[in-house]
Amino acid sequence: MTVQFDAFSTYHSDATGSAPSWTHTPAGTPTAVAVTIICGTTPSSVTYGGMALSSAVTISSGSYRSFIYGVSNPPSGTNSVVINLGSTIMIAGAITVTGSNLVKCFTDSSSASGTSPSASLSVNGNAGELLVDLFCYTNSSSVSANPSGTLRWSYGDSTYLFSGMSSTISSTNTSWFRSNSTASWILVAASFSIPASAAQSAIIMAARNRDWSGYRRSPIIRMAR
Repeated sequence: MTVQFDAFSTYHSDATGSAPSWTHTPAGTPTAVAVTIICGTTPSSVTYGGMALSSAVTISSGSYRSFIYGVSNPPSGTNSVVINLGSTIMIAGAITVTGSNLVKCFTDSSSASGTSPSASLSVNGNAGELLVDLFCYTNSSSVSANPSGTLRWSYGDSTYLFSGMSSTISSTNTSWFRSNSTASWILVAASFSIPASAAQSAIIMAARNRDWSGYRRSPIIRMAR
């Protein structure tokens, strides 16, 4: 079983009000939603269709902070995404998925920052999960994204470039963006959880495929009754 991409939407403004919002329309019946945010301050709350989202990961560098919020089993149909924060520049996106865990939104999340032309991080997710990431780059030049993923949106001006991507975890669980320039960047990512039974199956299959030839079996000690 794999987590499937459903739909995405984006929002950006150079000077937002205290609670910017937009509508997101899923293609199917979503099992989870993530909201990715780049702004200058920490939101006091994020909601989707009136349901509160929990913060999964955050990182700050310079004038900007990046966040990923999420929740499982959101309301179906078109819903409003509302982000409560002070007046600040904001670039945000929402992504809905199907086939994910209805209780646990994310298996793992990670963040990284640097100045090299190659930005990357790893998330400890399971095969079949969907990785969503958000990239902020202090340079207006174009970047290339991991070819195993899909670039969902990109927005830039004369100084910054912001991009969001999703990819299905298979043999690797790495997110990366690359450019030809050296500049500061921040990157956050989170992995939408697969259902519990599917996660257990993935662990069992990984154990079966492991090469155990170099390991000695421990003797079984039986306790006398």
